[in-house]
Amino acid sequence: MRPTFHPRLVNGPFGDPVVLVRLLGHGRNLFLDLGDLHDLPARPVLKATHAFVTHAHMDHFCGMDTVIRYSLGRERVFRVVGPPGIAERVEGKLRGYTWNLVHTYDQAFRLEVLEWGNGQGRLWAFPCREGFPRQDQGPVDLAEVEPGLRIVHAETAFRVVAAELDHQVPCLAFRLEEPVHVNVARDALDRLGLEPGPWLRPAKRAVQAGSGPDHEVRLPDGRTAPVGELLERGVIRLTRGQKLAYVADCLWTEPGLSRAVALARDAHLLYCEAAFLEEDARRARERYHLTAAQAGELARRAGVGELRIFHFSPKYRGREPELLAEAAEAFGGPVGLGP
Repeated sequence: MRPTFHPRLVNGPFGDPVVLVRLLGHGRNLFLDLGDLHDLPARPVLKATHAFVTHAHMDHFCGMDTVIRYSLGRERVFRVVGPPGIAERVEGKLRGYTWNLVHTYDQAFRLEVLEWGNGQGRLWAFPCREGFPRQDQGPVDLAEVEPGLRIVHAETAFRVVAAELDHQVPCLAFRLEEPVHVNVARDALDRLGLEPGPWLRPAKRAVQAGSGPDHEVRLPDGRTAPVGELLERGVIRLTRGQKLAYVADCLWTEPGLSRAVALARDAHLLYCEAAFLEEDARRARERYHLTAAQAGELARRAGVGELRIFHFSPKYRGREPELLAEAAEAFGGPVGLGP
């Protein structure tokens, strides 16, 4: 199976939290958090369409300036999804600069911000050519998938679910998930004399959208065939949809813990913060962070397939094996650092 979500921890386990997720077959990227982006070239930043931001502490949000800088003068829409108050934080960044020339740009950049928290969603727009004024686009109804978990982004191929956690300020955790994973079998194509190519994308989208077996797809030779026939002949094969969860900065307490476990339930991969060792559990509580043991326990309770820990306190440089061992003992399996 070729996974759809290809995540990479940009700054390593001690650096600012940023996971760049490449979407295979979609030609674009997503960000989980927006810490420092200076080590990324412009291309992957410009291919990103969304950033799902846990909260607006500097180490999770300073990369917003880089996104804005690279986007100026380009025809693109970039959406930030975050907790209550994130639109005000974006506005504060934008007000820190002078925009007297942006009306002359040939291409119009548009920044959008979706806030969710306390059961409410609201969308804001910041159009570049007008000097980035904050424009209220009104409330957004976000479907609840289970108590405390809402869909904050949805398209045919996948959706993003968020949960509210406690970091002394509202803080979100996120899950990327496919309804089903669609594989194309090269051996079946060869048997039918068909070449792989862009014609397969509409077929895959139709299956992901739940279109019926009679939905017609155009083949490379100009003929059409129903999706049901492609499934029957094994050209398209279905497997369980990929699920990627991301938990950063939260206190080990209810109800946030139950929400985090529900969010990460049965995820193929969980990225989870592990700021402290259990020997410093008191300090972790004071700073509203998890220990490595708590990260492992969360992953074990959620039944995740793979755990990667990150966001270590700088005091543990050189002690990475201890953090990994502590998390692995609680998880009951091996734990990774990335990428």
